[in-house]
Amino acid sequence: MITNQGREDECAARHCARRVPVRVLRSDGGHRRYSRYQLRIAMRARDLVDQGTAIDAACRIVILEDQLEEALRINEQLRRPSEEPKPTADT
Repeated sequence: MITNQGREDECAARHCARRVPVRVLRSDGGHRRYSRYQLRIAMRARDLVDQGTAIDAACRIVILEDQLEEALRINEQLRRPSEEPKPTADT
């Protein structure tokens, strides 16, 4: 049974999916099948809309937040000292 909350999440997911180049899978019956990641983005967008943000702006905010999170993760990986010793010029 799909709750009203689930329907709102799916609606937000559909709206954001139109604005973000994501691939939404479909079941054999033609129903959209969203990943947990896509639903997490949709829930965040819906939270922003519930706070009064326009849906287009909410989708953009969520996309930018996601890009920032990824950039911070990559920066952290690049800042960590390499676990492998670097070759020395002892030859």
